[in-house]
Amino acid sequence: MELTATLRMAFRALGRNKMRTALTMLGVIIGVAAVICTVSIGEGATQRIQNAIENMGANMIWIEAGGVNLNGVHTGNGQTKTLTMDDLKAIQDQIPLVSHATPTWMAEHRSFSEIRTGTRPCAGFPRTSSLCVN
Repeated sequence: MELTATLRMAFRALGRNKMRTALTMLGVIIGVAAVICTVSIGEGATQRIQNAIENMGANMIWIEAGGVNLNGVHTGNGQTKTLTMDDLKAIQDQIPLVSHATPTWMAEHRSFSEIRTGTRPCAGFPRTSSLCVN
């Protein structure tokens, strides 16, 4: 058979089975849309995670006073209960590799199981991360 005869027969079959043709087209359209949505959601999630990691900073360290019990692992000896602004100044003055130091503020709301940590740029300190407490 030649190409024109084959196409004529195909279109005749599509015309005779309009409901099957419409349902098949609908299935293909829904399937393609589902794949596009899934890929878009995955790309969006990937971008959001990468932005969160970039905002943390690859060259940032966190210094806390005292000791922490995290998943059964104890850090520090718990002797120092708080860091002061004098400690912040000493870190800036005595460690030449530290370019910025910013105090953080932490609040824990026990009834909601939520901990918020951030900096207050309005207090005159440089912003060292994307975390900000207003």
